Amino acid sequence: MSAVTDELKCAFSRNEVAKRPHPALVLGGDVSIYRDRIALANSNFSDIRTDESAHFSSSVTALIESLDAKGTASAVGRSVADMRRVAARLGREAAGRALRMHHGVRPEAKTYRVVLGPQPVAEIINYMILGSLTTGAFHAASSAYHGKFGAEVMDRRLSLWDDPVMRTGAVIRAITCEGLPAKRFDLIRDGKLVGLMSNFYDSHRLATDEERAEKLGMLAEKIPTFPALNGYRLGEGGGRRFDQSPGSSGTNIVMKARDGIEDDAVIRKVRDGLYIGRVWYTYPINGQRAGDFTCTVSGDSYVIRNGRLAEPIAPNALRINSNIENVFRGLIAAGKRSHAAIVWGSSESFHVPTIACDGLTVAVVGARGD
Repeated sequence: MSAVTDELKCAFSRNEVAKRPHPALVLGGDVSIYRDRIALANSNFSDIRTDESAHFSSSVTALIESLDAKGTASAVGRSVADMRRVAARLGREAAGRALRMHHGVRPEAKTYRVVLGPQPVAEIINYMILGSLTTGAFHAASSAYHGKFGAEVMDRRLSLWDDPVMRTGAVIRAITCEGLPAKRFDLIRDGKLVGLMSNFYDSHRLATDEERAEKLGMLAEKIPTFPALNGYRLGEGGGRRFDQSPGSSGTNIVMKARDGIEDDAVIRKVRDGLYIGRVWYTYPINGQRAGDFTCTVSGDSYVIRNGRLAEPIAPNALRINSNIENVFRGLIAAGKRSHAAIVWGSSESFHVPTIACDGLTVAVVGARGD
C-alpha cells in the first residue's frame, strides 16, 4: 500500500489532482486461493488414484473519482512466493494505470480496427469459445462451430489448446475427476478445429448419436473418437467437489500465434483505431450457436492514432457488439507472447496473446437504441 501511496503523491504533484482536497481514491480487489485434494476408488481401478494442487488468482482495481479514471491489474500463480511477488506490484500497477486514464474520451459509435489486450481475449474465449468446444455442445447442436469439425474456424496463424500439466500454468492436475490421466491436447491447430473437451458420459453420448455426422459436419467413417480428458467435478469458482457431476472443463487454456510480433508492433499495424485493455459483462446474444456477443469496455483502453496509444477512453463508455468470426478470423496481427490472464469466476487459467482485428462494431453506452 505504501508503494501505491507514494506513486499517487508523485502523480498528484504533477497534475490538477493536487488542487483537489479529496481526489476520492478507491482501491479494492480480491484474492482467491484454491486447494484441491482428491482420492478416487473404482471397481475398475487396481489402486486408489490421488491428486493434489493449489493455485491463486488476484486482482486490484483503483478508482480515482475526481478524474473519472479506473485502472486494474491481476495475476495468477501457484506458490506463496508468487503471491508475495505480485502483492508488491498489483496495487502500484492499478493506481498507475488509473492515473494515465484521467478524463477519458468517448469515441463515436462505428466499426473500428481494434487491438484486444490479453484480458478481453481471455473473456471472449471463456464465454464464447470454450462452451462451443465440447462434445456436449455438439451433441446438443448448440456449438458456434456446428458442422465445422475439421474445418478452419480461426485464422491459420492461431492455435488453441488445454494443458493441465503446463510447467508455468497456474492450474496443475495429474488426473481428471473420472480418474483418467490428464494431458495436453489441441482444440484448434493452425486455425482448424481438431479436438473437443469431453467427459466420459458426453463422449459416449456423441459416439452413439445417430446425427453425429451432420452435427460434426463430416463423413461418419471419418469421425474420430473423443477421449474423456476433461471430466472434472467443479464447484463455483473452479474448486473440485465430490458432490458435483462431471462436466467438460479446461485447466490452462493457451492460445499461440504463429509469426507473432511484439505487442507495440501489433498496435502500429492497426495505425488508427481502438486499444481495448479490459472488458466485462461478456455474454452471447442470439444463442451460443450464432457466435454473436456483447461486452462493455470497462477500462485500461485508448484511442489509437498513427500507430500509438493516444487519448484514454472513459470507463464503461463503449460496448462491443460483434461476432467471434470478426475477432478470430478477421486477424490483422497477433502478439508473440502469451500473457497470463484471469476471468472472474472461471475455472480455467488463460495464457493468451494481444490480437488486432480488422473491424469490430462499437456502440456508445447510454445512447438511444443501445
